[in-house]
Amino acid sequence: MHNLADYMKTNKILAVVIILFVLFKIASGQEKTSAVLFDELQSENCESYWARIDAFFSELQKEPQTKGFVVIYGEENELLENLNYERWTNGITNFRGFDGNRIKVVRGVLGENRKIQFWKVLNGEEIPLLKKGSWSYRFSDSTKPFIFTDYNYYNANCPSSPSAEKYYADVLLANTSARGHLVIRGKTNKNMRKIEKEVLNNLVNDYKVPAASLKVFYVKNKKYQGLEADIEFWFVP
Repeated sequence: MHNLADYMKTNKILAVVIILFVLFKIASGQEKTSAVLFDELQSENCESYWARIDAFFSELQKEPQTKGFVVIYGEENELLENLNYERWTNGITNFRGFDGNRIKVVRGVLGENRKIQFWKVLNGEEIPLLKKGSWSYRFSDSTKPFIFTDYNYYNANCPSSPSAEKYYADVLLANTSARGHLVIRGKTNKNMRKIEKEVLNNLVNDYKVPAASLKVFYVKNKKYQGLEADIEFWFVP
């Protein structure tokens, strides 16, 4: 009888151990799947994209222990459009005053279709099946001149950070034979010279673009008021 009692006691202990092990595995599995896909989109204009990010920020604010990841799966040969979503994400984050340590942009692999995913991640977990990509800034020598970006220098409709100059500089530095043409439209030469000084300071001194590869053009337009001005950043192979 004593042996039977010991046998039953041992079985009970073993059963408890198995139950605890199963519960531990379940809890571990739940923790590993703590990354939640909050939203996914394909192509949006700035205003619509801004609204989606605001909703994402609102969700993250409800759970201070979470971090947000914006994964951009861009299209092949669409560098400018792919970079726009990265610029907008960082710019809107700064504009809204959202904690930059809680949001990160990830460049995904490039393919036939663009896809942007907003992930909410708990406890520093990894995003499931995340595939990081390498975005090339190189353009072929047969590329025709094009406007890399343009915006109102003092009143940009869609904030971007790092600045447009930083991305423009990266492209020029990756294409050493290319030139950068800056077309500044403003009301007075004085105003346009001020803008030229600021932009060239960013490109040459901060981002190390050779001054010899840059050229500035002024276009006067009386419609501009005060300090308003438009700038076109041209990429010329």
